[in-house]
Amino acid sequence: MPTFTEAGHPKADFASWFAVLVPTGTPGPVVDLLNRQVVAALQSPDVRQKLQEAGFNVIASSRADTERMLKAEAARWAGIVKASGFKAD
Repeated sequence: MPTFTEAGHPKADFASWFAVLVPTGTPGPVVDLLNRQVVAALQSPDVRQKLQEAGFNVIASSRADTERMLKAEAARWAGIVKASGFKAD
């Protein structure tokens, strides 16, 4: 099986990431509260240490930063998925 670069997709580097998402239409103040709580948890020394020991690079980002990252990832992968011919069932 060829690598992404060998298959003509040299910019297909990627890393795993996790985000906490809520349904569309969730009120902004609720999203902001959840974001503050998740960021606080990720900044806790105990939580941070456990995640780092498990091999995670912990980044606690803002709501706006997460939205930008998700849009950029979708745009970056759209062409690769289309070129692959992948179809959802």
